[in-house]
Amino acid sequence: MEFQTPTSREEMYEILHEIFYHYRFRPIVYEPKELDKIELPRMEYQTPTEEQFVENATKRLSGKHLREISEKEKELDKEILEKQIQYDKIDLNTESLMAKIRALYEENAKRVQNETVKRGVGYSDIILEKISNVYLERDEKILSLLTSASQEKTALESQINALKAQKNGLNEFFAPVHAKEIEQMVIELKENEQKVSREVFEYNNELFRKEQTYANSLISQNAHLELSYIEIRSKGYSKDELIEMGYYNAVMKCVNDYYGTLNAVTAYNEFSQDTKVIVYLEDYYEEMLYLYKIRANAT
Repeated sequence: MEFQTPTSREEMYEILHEIFYHYRFRPIVYEPKELDKIELPRMEYQTPTEEQFVENATKRLSGKHLREISEKEKELDKEILEKQIQYDKIDLNTESLMAKIRALYEENAKRVQNETVKRGVGYSDIILEKISNVYLERDEKILSLLTSASQEKTALESQINALKAQKNGLNEFFAPVHAKEIEQMVIELKENEQKVSREVFEYNNELFRKEQTYANSLISQNAHLELSYIEIRSKGYSKDELIEMGYYNAVMKCVNDYYGTLNAVTAYNEFSQDTKVIVYLEDYYEEMLYLYKIRANAT
């Protein structure tokens, strides 16, 4: 029977299998064993959306932002209270000063009157005019005091209203600053998400490699079982019978058809490590290894 010429190591073993089945025992179909595969649980991770990033950043910074606004409110409330106390004191101070002015000018008017009596002048037009001037000056002082107090109260009212407006507008005042902080937090969260996503990928990829390694081990076990089965089934023929049947010639030709296409050094190195082929060559393995070694040394 003619067998194909292998063009790769995999094809060589396929042909060796055919040779083995053809020569060593009657055709019997080998049924591979179904070995349980493993499927390791993967780590699930869903990348957040842009809205979720913003929502998360806002929640993380909400406490800080509320504290900033609250602290500023307290600061403004303190200033408003101080201004209000100053405002309330103006009327009290004004009343007190007016009372002092009235008492002072009332005393001045009496002094002018007493002096005229001592002189025996009486209430002439000149004396009356002097007393009138005293009261006129008093009224001017009081008017000036009231005007100054009114101006001071107006200024304080303006300051209080400005502070209240500032307090009412704190959210708008902090909005640009807080928006910038949220934007920066989103950047940091995305950078952290990339790290987590990469770790999840590497973890799951490692599980995949383990599954593949185990799956390959199952293939190897099945191959070993198949070879063991073949070996057991082939014990019906002696070595001399296999030589006479041409089994070893066919095996050596198949092996040489592949390794003969490689350069001498590569052929020797790979063949010396290919211990699996011993199953087919048996004692002829050492002979072929020696021939490949001679070829390699001759180059």
